[in-house]
Amino acid sequence: MAPGRPGRPSDPGSACGGFAPTPGRSAITIGHVSEISGFAPYPASHHAPHPAFGATPPRPRPHRRPLIIAAAAIAGVLLAGLAVIGVTRLMTDTPRTAVEDYFAALADGDAEAALDLVFLGDEIDAAQQPLLTAEALDKRYRPRHVEIGEVTDADPAIGRRARFVDVRYTASGSTVSHRLLVVQDDDDHYRLRAPFVTIVLANAKGRAVTVNGVDMPARTDVVGFPGLFRAEAAGNALLTAASATALPTVADQAAYVAPLDLGTPALAGGAHDRIATEVRGTIDRCAATTTAQTPGCPFALTVWGQITAVTWRVRKYPEILAQPAAATLFGAADGVTITDDGAGTVHWSATYTDPQGAKRTENGDAPFRVNGVARASATGIQITLG
Repeated sequence: MAPGRPGRPSDPGSACGGFAPTPGRSAITIGHVSEISGFAPYPASHHAPHPAFGATPPRPRPHRRPLIIAAAAIAGVLLAGLAVIGVTRLMTDTPRTAVEDYFAALADGDAEAALDLVFLGDEIDAAQQPLLTAEALDKRYRPRHVEIGEVTDADPAIGRRARFVDVRYTASGSTVSHRLLVVQDDDDHYRLRAPFVTIVLANAKGRAVTVNGVDMPARTDVVGFPGLFRAEAAGNALLTAASATALPTVADQAAYVAPLDLGTPALAGGAHDRIATEVRGTIDRCAATTTAQTPGCPFALTVWGQITAVTWRVRKYPEILAQPAAATLFGAADGVTITDDGAGTVHWSATYTDPQGAKRTENGDAPFRVNGVARASATGIQITLG
């Protein structure tokens, strides 16, 4: 039924007070309603009958339909708003928003979300790069108070629509300036290209090291997310524990490193005495041999002829010196350099046949020097003399 507008003669049904008769049915008679579906008729009035004096008036029925309509309208507005936000976000995918989302993921400790914003991030092996995991994103190490700065063009040869995005953030109370490279992938989404920091670890000296609480692998290409880096070297039978912290520093146009120098370590308590004891034991074992030259022994004999027998006897043991140091010819980069005071002396005796066939016996004293390296082992300290 199409209702007309009352008071306008041109509208159908105006003679009936604005209601048009329904085709096929009797016109509604004002003042009388026939009983329909069990509802009793009201008298001819525009209102329901008044209750008798003293009776409890009936409670009006709540208008549920307007409430339902209102709730549906609110839900529709919210869904439409979310859809607009999502579409707007997709339409405004820029180098700036990519960097913003990257640092937002780091602030949440969400390594997976951060790697989703990295160009070829799905090819990164967490077993090879353990610092690119949530375990390494403790709140103490995350970047804070991030400010996105200028966006500038980069060399097109670097990547598709390459841009540099300058960022400033704080870590451990210090301000860090970081330039990140952003490129567009095959799906036209902007992704950060290698937005990491290379760990440069120095003076580990064979100790087990963790960085940001994660075990550091024996690699030189380990990288981490931007922020603060803390290295901790565990003490062992040879060396004491040590730690170092570092912030990213620029190494190239958009390449950053974290120089974690643990410093020259100190010998663990009793390590020097154990090294001296091991060196003396090695000297004694060498002196017990009957050969002119034994690998790993500090003294040797060169004889022009065919040797029959050689004997050794230590006349004076040298004073052993052991100290952590940089790499030497004897490879002490991962251990402790062993030297002596130069006072070692050995007596030798050799029986041999010279080139003319004559049998000879000779003896004498000779100085010797101790050089080598000591390393921590599963059982304590292992030494190697050269």
